Amino acid sequence: MHCESHSLRYETPQVFVAIEWDPFSGELNGYLGLQPRSAQRAEAFSLNDLLRMEQAIKPSSGMPAQVVDEGRLEPFLEELATKMRTHATPALNGDRMYFRRLETFRSAQSEAYMREMQLRHVRSEAEKAWRERNFREVARLYTSIEHDLSESEKGKLAYARQH
Repeated sequence: MHCESHSLRYETPQVFVAIEWDPFSGELNGYLGLQPRSAQRAEAFSLNDLLRMEQAIKPSSGMPAQVVDEGRLEPFLEELATKMRTHATPALNGDRMYFRRLETFRSAQSEAYMREMQLRHVRSEAEKAWRERNFREVARLYTSIEHDLSESEKGKLAYARQH
């Protein structure tokens, strides 16, 4: 176990668990990972990623706990420990396949987030072009995301292609 003023790290030969508290933002986070093999860097996964993968929390939730007063940390630390014991047993046991699943899940979540950001940007630009009656630009933009269009957007794309 390693302890610093605002972080705590537990280690076994297979895994590590890190608990970090930022006194300025109040964020309390928990991380887990496999011990790195020689010449590799340790990769940590947040407890919130693990809980989302296990469907123990809603996909949209997962913000870190906010604890601004150090004297009030204890119940949040107890809750974090309970969640670790309840949902992270394979990770705590060093199950490498479990960590691969977690890595795949996190990558898929990241890709979905990036795709959603791209869709928002394209939709925003297409709406701007629609208001300006720039139908060539509307068609170009909506065509780039054609498989993700709503019925209304499909109608606008069809109209833009005709004009």
